[in-house]
Amino acid sequence: MKVIISITKTDIGFILFALVLLGIAVNSQVKRNNLKENASYTIGTTTKKSYGRWATYIKYEYSTNGKEYASSHLIKNKEIRKGEKYYVIFQADKPENSRLLTNEPVKYIPNPIPINGWKELPKTKNTSILNDEIQNKLMDLNRTIPGTTRVKGRKFAYIEHSSKSSFSDFFDKIGSAGSIAMPKFGGCINENTMIELPNKKQMFGISYKGDIVAWKKMLSKTCQVNNLELGEIEGQSIKLSNGNIILLSDCDVHFY
Repeated sequence: MKVIISITKTDIGFILFALVLLGIAVNSQVKRNNLKENASYTIGTTTKKSYGRWATYIKYEYSTNGKEYASSHLIKNKEIRKGEKYYVIFQADKPENSRLLTNEPVKYIPNPIPINGWKELPKTKNTSILNDEIQNKLMDLNRTIPGTTRVKGRKFAYIEHSSKSSFSDFFDKIGSAGSIAMPKFGGCINENTMIELPNKKQMFGISYKGDIVAWKKMLSKTCQVNNLELGEIEGQSIKLSNGNIILLSDCDVHFY
């Protein structure tokens, strides 16, 4: 007695689909195991939040060994915003394999950050005897003003705004005006730095990469539309869009 088993195109399609899902699951598990076995840590910056039908993702950037990486992470905490800093766990021998640790933003950046990351997650000083103000002062001593040191492929700018909170809201909407064309590639991040000019104006630092010319044009147009000063670092001075050049030594610099 012969048993004839017929397989339809639908059956083949289902089998292939199941094999693809299995391959994805196996690959994800391998990546998780490799990440766990060869983990290093650094600090990343969130750059963009995107909303899908069933999930929310946050894109982030980080660097190690002098090279920049970008990835995205599925998030449940919708309070996470663009421009915030979080610890990143990455695979030391394959740094593009990473995950963003979104439990809590990094409030106090340990300095210096090793060029190839930490082998263990740094302990925070939140429970130390030092108060917040002293911790910030210690952190500031180890930071340089963004733009005073050249970074290949990245440019820095400073935008006038009245306060840190208002600038944070403004930063989330940069380029949203309909008449302002967004660059086709690259990204922009908040440098969490404020330069207070002698006239008490506050200039908040950002940096951008990718289509440098388009980003610069877009930022310039955005500031014009909103009647805001735009500044760039030139040596040890900040040059404003109104033509004024002010020595950084005459300004107060705040990191946050």
